[in-house]
Amino acid sequence: MVSDRVLITEGMLVRVADRLRVLGQVVRLRLVEQLRAGEATPQELADTLGLTQQNVSKHLQVLHRSGVVTRRPDGANVFYSLTDDSTAKLLDDVVASVAGHLRSLSALAAGVSDTVTGSANAQESRVKEPKQR
Repeated sequence: MVSDRVLITEGMLVRVADRLRVLGQVVRLRLVEQLRAGEATPQELADTLGLTQQNVSKHLQVLHRSGVVTRRPDGANVFYSLTDDSTAKLLDDVVASVAGHLRSLSALAAGVSDTVTGSANAQESRVKEPKQR
């Protein structure tokens, strides 16, 4: 089926892939999750996540370079916040998709388990029934 939708340029797809790679780290997703509530310093984020301030700062720098977060200096502190809500929405969409996929797998596994259990029970009942002559 051919779509009337305009194709995304190669250059834009490269940038999107880069952004998705940046977000492909659990620590960075946790930072995005925390920054949804509002701006925070690296030390505040480190305390909340149980990480070192140095580690958090390193990840925030990567997120900043990729445009996911902005920073606001205030005296000796630097406050980070999400650039916009697109990354938080993306995280919500992917979490919902993964949860749906896990539910499908669970239902499939339960169905297979029921089928296997049912087959095993049927075999057991055949084995237990005395042969009639």
